[in-house]
Amino acid sequence: QIMNVDLRDTINKRNCPITFNIKDANLFAHPHSDALIITAPIGGIPVHRIMVDTGAYSSILMFRTFKKLGLDLADIRPCNDQIQGFNGSISCPLGEIVLPIRFGGFGPKSKIILETFKVMDIQNEYNAVVGRTALYKLRAA
Repeated sequence: QIMNVDLRDTINKRNCPITFNIKDANLFAHPHSDALIITAPIGGIPVHRIMVDTGAYSSILMFRTFKKLGLDLADIRPCNDQIQGFNGSISCPLGEIVLPIRFGGFGPKSKIILETFKVMDIQNEYNAVVGRTALYKLRAA
């Protein structure tokens, strides 16, 4: 009988910081306009494909994501705002909801803010959009 014990240290990839330096910047043509897409827990549940949009005032939660988070229309409050879409079209949200969103992983430097999301029933490739209101709360604007 042969037994093997692997004593190598394993790295938990979820806790590894992602950093960039000046050499990384040389890989892109400047100025570039690539979208910043992140994953962050909203309401304690990881949500992928969140667009950080410095041109958007409000934060938006797509209705399909709203439902996947286990939320119900009874959880939202009325909202009379109109949102101008990427293509210039005007849409009215179903309402708005305040949810916690965590930035920076789960380490000691992470930050949780309470953000008001406009709930939109629109087709979009993103699950949510984080706008300037959230960035201001993070002091990232």
